[in-house]
Amino acid sequence: MEQALHRQMAWAAGTEQFQHRDPLYHVTENFQQTFDAMGRRHAAQIQGETQENAGGEQTGREPAEGLGDTSSRAFYERSSPEDQDMLRRFSENAFQRGTLSGAVLQGSSKMMLFSCLKKTIGQSQPTRWQQQKLFEKSSPIRNVPGHSPDKVVFNRGFTDSAVGLVVDTLRDARRTVEDMQGLVQGSLSQTEGGAYGADTLRTMYPFLDDSRERELLEQYRGQLKQTKDPREKAALQSAIARMEALVGKKAQMKQEFINKLRFLSDRATEALTVFSQPGFSAELDQALRKATGAEEPPPDQGEGGDDGAAESGENPPDGADPGDGAADQPDS
Repeated sequence: MEQALHRQMAWAAGTEQFQHRDPLYHVTENFQQTFDAMGRRHAAQIQGETQENAGGEQTGREPAEGLGDTSSRAFYERSSPEDQDMLRRFSENAFQRGTLSGAVLQGSSKMMLFSCLKKTIGQSQPTRWQQQKLFEKSSPIRNVPGHSPDKVVFNRGFTDSAVGLVVDTLRDARRTVEDMQGLVQGSLSQTEGGAYGADTLRTMYPFLDDSRERELLEQYRGQLKQTKDPREKAALQSAIARMEALVGKKAQMKQEFINKLRFLSDRATEALTVFSQPGFSAELDQALRKATGAEEPPPDQGEGGDDGAAESGENPPDGADPGDGAADQPDS
């Protein structure tokens, strides 16, 4: 009898992988990996769709006014190869090794987004948003092809599209977390769970399912009522106590898991709220230009032109008066 009970309890507890790893750390790491993968996929989709429409073919899309992947795509389709490469490099900076996703979870996503943008256009990274003034004076200015060595020129559309790319990624990552939460709490059917079906979650996190333990509990309680053997009674009582403790442990870990999913969703929502505010992209663009000394291209060579940046032949010679050109344009 005792050997049978031990085998049954080992069968129930043998799948408890959470005893050998921290599930809360695992789901946090999973969120960051999912965020990075979604960000890279969004960027790749923009580039792929643009290449399919190369050669003068019209996309049929109206320019997007708000944020979102349409904003990123619209900028990309109208940009020069240099500006398209900037968006690709931004994706590589922001969506790797949890660079931006980690900042989202720490509540410092605005600072990290600024840092990723700054790094993308060739500047060193500040460690604090407040260090912006210091970097205005100390950062070396990198040359952009077609411009004099002391100038950095990039389109406002680059900032808009980068923010739009991050917003799209945050929305998708948050939706994935909310789907997981719905499956765990039973408010979402398995067919609605997307990549994370209920069976998949139970395999990854066995503490989410205590059906086997409860089944054994009912079995042991029934056997306890029927047996008259004192040794069997003692063994069954011990097995019942251990199984009740395991059910309680699973319930505790399940609640902690749900709380962690809520935390991940809340952090993503906080970042989305900041990045989706009217004027956020303009504020970020202005701060970026102050920190890097960058300029907008001349009006006739802006986002809608054939080139995302002015050609070198159109720059005034060294020492010449730029007159009423781009240097007099206000930062945007």
